[in-house]
Amino acid sequence: MANEKRVWLFREGNADMRNLLGGKGANLAEMTNAGLPVPPGLTITTETCMDYINNGNKMPEGLMDEVKTALADVEKQAGKKFGDAQNPLLVSVRSGARLSMPGMMSSSSSFSSSSSSSPLSSSSSSSSSSSSSSSSS
Repeated sequence: MANEKRVWLFREGNADMRNLLGGKGANLAEMTNAGLPVPPGLTITTETCMDYINNGNKMPEGLMDEVKTALADVEKQAGKKFGDAQNPLLVSVRSGARLSMPGMMSSSSSFSSSSSSSPLSSSSSSSSSSSSSSSSS
C-alpha cells in the first residue's frame, strides 16, 4: 500500500470511488465535481483506515505528511490557514463507511486551533452541516 494514494482531495474523487473513499467521501467528491458549493476538503481512504485498525491503531508511516500536503492545498483553495488566529481554517472531521449503516449515529468534530485563540476544540453531533473545510474517511 505504500505506493498507493491514501489522501484524496474532494475534486480528485467521484461517486464511483465509494469503496475507496467511503460513502461521504465519494459523495462530497461527486458534489464538488458537479459544481455544488462544497467547501474544499480531503478524504483519507477506507483502506488507510483499515491499515490503522489492523496495525494496533497506529498511524501508517508517512500518512501525516500526505495529510499535511493535502491540507496545504485545502488552505490555498479556502484562502485560510489552519491554526491561524486571524483567518482560521475550520475543519470538520467525519467518519464514513463504504456503505450506509442504519442505526449508527454519525459523529463529527470541528477543529480549529492557534496559539492565541481558544484551545483545540471538538464537539460531537449528528449534524451534517459544513464549516470552512471538510475531511471525510
